[in-house]
Amino acid sequence: MYIPKILVAGNIEKFREKLGNKRAEIIANVSFTGKFHNKIYDLFNDNTILFNQKIVKFDKLKNFIEKNAFDYIVFSDYADYIKCSKFLAEHVIDGTQITTIDFLINNVKDCFYSYRNQYLLYDILTRKNTISVLDYDLFFLNGQMYLKPGGLSDMIIDGIGKFVNYPMIGSFYDNLYDSLNSCQYCHYDTILLTSERSVDELREVIKATNKMTNDYIIFNSK
Repeated sequence: MYIPKILVAGNIEKFREKLGNKRAEIIANVSFTGKFHNKIYDLFNDNTILFNQKIVKFDKLKNFIEKNAFDYIVFSDYADYIKCSKFLAEHVIDGTQITTIDFLINNVKDCFYSYRNQYLLYDILTRKNTISVLDYDLFFLNGQMYLKPGGLSDMIIDGIGKFVNYPMIGSFYDNLYDSLNSCQYCHYDTILLTSERSVDELREVIKATNKMTNDYIIFNSK
């Protein structure tokens, strides 16, 4: 069973309350702005944070991240996520590892959707020398992608689905089509299918897209 390792950003009790009976391993606790024992810490103005109940320099978190000690930084407060996620994604950690407690509860599933599986997919695409991919089920959007990883920076990645204005998406997708009809004349090196489907449903999707590619990558949680 996949149990995500979490660095909680914000209030741990609020995180645990929202997590409910979902399973997660809390590795550490961090806060980026606030006051502790009447001392102010502020990542943006004096490069200090609260890390495991101690005010330290931001480099402390950088060193912790370099050890790959956790899967996600999870914000217990959405406003803090909006305030800090862009800075973190640009300076210290891949955007795929930054999320909110609400997203974690709804989307990180046992043995299927995980940070590790995202990077397994990156490795597959890189080894196949993929130039273009159609993310049919918006796997990357569901993973709150902020920026393309370095190895995928030149890859054309398109998706199908009405655009949702998540601030974490940034410029990840090259094109986001509102329906299959809008891109039916495009051709891709591979099409990524990640949603749960029956055999008949999978056949229907392949039948509808088989003129668009000669290759599929199919994930299934079972």
